[in-house]
Amino acid sequence: MKLKYGLILFVALSLTSCESWLQDIGIKDIQKFEGPCTIVLANGGGVVETNHTIEVSIRTETLTYRDDDDKIWSLEKDEYESYSCP
Repeated sequence: MKLKYGLILFVALSLTSCESWLQDIGIKDIQKFEGPCTIVLANGGGVVETNHTIEVSIRTETLTYRDDDDKIWSLEKDEYESYSCP
């Protein structure tokens, strides 16, 4: 029984340490970036600044962030030009 739990623990630790591999095979689709972050909106729409973490879907490039009121916003790739988080 100990061997079974040890194997499960080994597999779990292996998977968490292989983040890029999980992204490559499509299991992990979200990249997280610690705030503060700046998001440049498309078509001269301005700039959004957030102190919160942003999340970006690797597959769709949809960006999700929280504003100062803790409201969640999502922007599709054509709605923003770039983002940066120091």
